[in-house]
Amino acid sequence: MIGWTLGRYFFIRYVQITFYFLLGIFALSLLLDFTENASKLSNLPDYSVWAALGLSAMRVPFIMQQMIPFVALFSAMATLISLNRKYELVVARSVGVSAWQFLLPACFGAFLFGLATIFILNPFAAYGFAKADEIASTWKTGKTTDVSALRDPWLRQKTDEGETIIGAKSILDQGATLADATFIQFDEKKNIRERFDARRAQLRDG
Repeated sequence: MIGWTLGRYFFIRYVQITFYFLLGIFALSLLLDFTENASKLSNLPDYSVWAALGLSAMRVPFIMQQMIPFVALFSAMATLISLNRKYELVVARSVGVSAWQFLLPACFGAFLFGLATIFILNPFAAYGFAKADEIASTWKTGKTTDVSALRDPWLRQKTDEGETIIGAKSILDQGATLADATFIQFDEKKNIRERFDARRAQLRDG
């Protein structure tokens, strides 16, 4: 059976390597998201470099949580490779520690990592992503001198009464909320029947 000292040593090594992976993913995600925000939002009047950097920082936890399973896997692999290069696994095997026993600290670390993701990272990521969308929507709904900065997303909805085309300057709450929305209703003959404009609209079933 693996001892407490050896198990704790393997566990600490796993945590350290996991931290390095997370730090690298955080920096890369922040850089990529900031670059994307700069290209999309730089023409808006409320845009600034520091504001865009803060916006990207709020989005990063949501991006990182998509990579959590891969981080747990590759951290365990990197830990075992690191221990094997220094012949620490060979020494552990020579004193009777089986492969399943020295894998236990990594499994326990991945379990704690998963719990932290569910109870800490996930709520924080959801709040940060929603807040970032709200801020970006506030920027977009303001006045702008560049028409290309406002590429309205459009979608078409078919009903028994005809078709409705829905447009908005920005989409929030994963598509449930529209900012500066426009609704154009067509009859069965494709003629425009009604048009509605709203500062904010909620999409619901039915």
